[in-house]
Amino acid sequence: MVIYGWSTIGPGSLEFGRMIQARRFAALGVCLDEDTTTAGKTEHQLGLGGQQIYDPKGLQGTVATRLKISAAGQIYFVDREGVIRDVRGGTDFESKLSAFAFQTPVLNPTPDQLRP
Repeated sequence: MVIYGWSTIGPGSLEFGRMIQARRFAALGVCLDEDTTTAGKTEHQLGLGGQQIYDPKGLQGTVATRLKISAAGQIYFVDREGVIRDVRGGTDFESKLSAFAFQTPVLNPTPDQLRP
């Protein structure tokens, strides 16, 4: 899974959220905006990927502080056991996707693709 921090004033973080949706990764988006109403509208308008977490305390919210997310655009890689494996996920992102065996799920898979 990928965890990413985003904000309506961070265009790079919004673009990353759109890429997550396009590639359908398992992801958790942590909104860093205190205005959660506007942020929610932005999420829906842009189609940000993953499950979203909103906290009206923004950067000072529980999830952001526990994960030590201090800015929009921070990306973490989490393994299947829930262990954070990389806190600098934005650096050499595509190589890390391969290293962590992330795969884009197939839409409408054929019966052959469903077999293990």
